[in-house]
Amino acid sequence: LPQDPRVLPMVKARAKQLRRDRPGLFLVPNVGQSRFLEHYRSLPFPKDGIFMGGNGAGKTVQGAKLTGMLIWGHGLSSVPAGVHPGYDGDSDYAICRVFRERAAKENRPIYGRIVATAASLKGNGAMMQRIKSFWPRGLWEGQKLGATYVSQFICWDQEEDVGDEAKAIAVVDVKTIDQEPLAHAGPDMDFIWFDEPSTKDVYAENVGRCRGNEMAIRIHTLTPLELAGWLIDDLVVGADGVKTV
Repeated sequence: LPQDPRVLPMVKARAKQLRRDRPGLFLVPNVGQSRFLEHYRSLPFPKDGIFMGGNGAGKTVQGAKLTGMLIWGHGLSSVPAGVHPGYDGDSDYAICRVFRERAAKENRPIYGRIVATAASLKGNGAMMQRIKSFWPRGLWEGQKLGATYVSQFICWDQEEDVGDEAKAIAVVDVKTIDQEPLAHAGPDMDFIWFDEPSTKDVYAENVGRCRGNEMAIRIHTLTPLELAGWLIDDLVVGADGVKTV
């Protein structure tokens, strides 16, 4: 920090503002999150990335952080090597640029989807809390569009563009786990984030949203309860008994 007494208050004020408005920049991942993030440091990315754990493992935090990196291109905080096991502070993750570059080349926003429970997407729901905490403040809007929960997020790069959908850098629609598979039909997606396990039929319908985009990825953050049985069998352990995710 600068020692000039005239400058130090301004630096501290800016740091405080960043921690409030861009909290995702200051996340130091735990060991499990660090291992998961390594799969998104360079191409190719896993088509299905699954982060499983119990309560408090940071699963939804991980999903919010990773989708924020994908949409806004923000790297992780700078942490000196050796301070945190398995994490060297390098912010040059490929996921921070490849989707933004492709969308810009095609002159379109990033298209994403979140699949979660309706309760988690209401004002004080778990997912909304994490999105509010780890997506940059003031650069996105959640819209209900007639639903009782947020059913679409619009994201921008600059505060002056907020509200102008023509300048949006990402459009993220929202589906719930308990909706019929047909409700999950729609256009091609760049990414789909499943928070908690879905049914096999819902997952299969969302796979269809990725077939037209060879770069599309699916991110799963979940506690492996009964509903996740098919997911463990089909994705984590393949037909040959070898773990594939």
